[in-house]
Amino acid sequence: MTTCSLTGHLTSHEHRNRYVFEAEGGQMIVDIPPHVFGQTDVRPEQTIRITGEIGGKRHPDRQDPHLRVRYIEELP
Repeated sequence: MTTCSLTGHLTSHEHRNRYVFEAEGGQMIVDIPPHVFGQTDVRPEQTIRITGEIGGKRHPDRQDPHLRVRYIEELP
């Protein structure tokens, strides 16, 4: 696991804690547990900074990289 921070916005809610996050470099799946949102109401057009650990489930033919978010910061 490697810690990283990304700035962008959430584009869709996929399943349970999984969301699609979009930044300048493209899109990726992020895992955001409900407690991370706290009192924050994140809208799709809102720019946010997310901080978490990147990892992936190992599969013999591919990897499924995703970011497990630990902190969300609303940006102006």
